[in-house]
Amino acid sequence: MQVCDAPRGWFKWQGAEARILLIISVSNDFLLCDHNRGGYTLVNQQWRYIHYPDGTEELYQLSKDREEWNNLAGQEKVQPIIDEMKKSAPKSFAPEGLESNKLKLIIEGESFRWEPKPGGRNQAKQLVKPKQ
Repeated sequence: MQVCDAPRGWFKWQGAEARILLIISVSNDFLLCDHNRGGYTLVNQQWRYIHYPDGTEELYQLSKDREEWNNLAGQEKVQPIIDEMKKSAPKSFAPEGLESNKLKLIIEGESFRWEPKPGGRNQAKQLVKPKQ
């Protein structure tokens, strides 16, 4: 979180955060993108809002619930907070790419790129001749 200039110690990382791929500063909120297309988390010093790809939501008031035990999403009184936080949410998502196990990392000097792995299971099946 120091990369985003967040005050030291204001947010406690949890194991589930290992899935996060990207952290971007968006106004006063921080956007944490999930590895599942359509999922994201918006965090500021007061609130943490989680939107899952299936449309389910979670909202925690971090100043009173640092351990995130009390999900406030679904309560009418916090809907204006959710609506305000959603203004910082992504408007669209990049198309899904290949799964990482289908990619090969190519390192060239100090740079790198990903390429599709040659062959793979589907091509291997095509090479097998039918028994006669």
